[in-house]
Amino acid sequence: MGKRGLGGVLLILAGAILLSAWAMGHRGPMLPLGPILVVAACAFWGLDNNLTQRISLRDARRIGAIKGLVGGAVSLSLALLFRQTGALPGARSILAIAVLGSVSYGLSIVLFIRGLRELGIVQTGALFASAPGFAALLSWVFLLEPCTRPRSCPGGHDGG
Repeated sequence: MGKRGLGGVLLILAGAILLSAWAMGHRGPMLPLGPILVVAACAFWGLDNNLTQRISLRDARRIGAIKGLVGGAVSLSLALLFRQTGALPGARSILAIAVLGSVSYGLSIVLFIRGLRELGIVQTGALFASAPGFAALLSWVFLLEPCTRPRSCPGGHDGG
């Protein structure tokens, strides 16, 4: 991984802990389970990136399809297990969900795998990890989405 990769891992870990503490800080004392789960999610994401990089020379579309089907099945199973969903959606909704998932998640995974081939794990992970921040920024700037905390909002959109 090298010094830069290790530095990135440590920064991600510190950021996860700080974000968890900040998010929970306004609700009372922070329970350690939140940061532990965030760190565990990051660790599993890193493991997934490493395993995916090892097979990234194969057909990226096939890998994306397999990961999407397995991920969707696991997510649906967990939602049903923990009673987070009612009845299963109808055929029309399932088709819409499949199309949306193929474009949003599927295309993202294919691009991620191609990035792994060309850039490597650390650079691709860093680029993809920054996507939610850019999405939030674009939603504030172009869609004028409100922010719940005025001090964290660029451009003065405070949503309050």
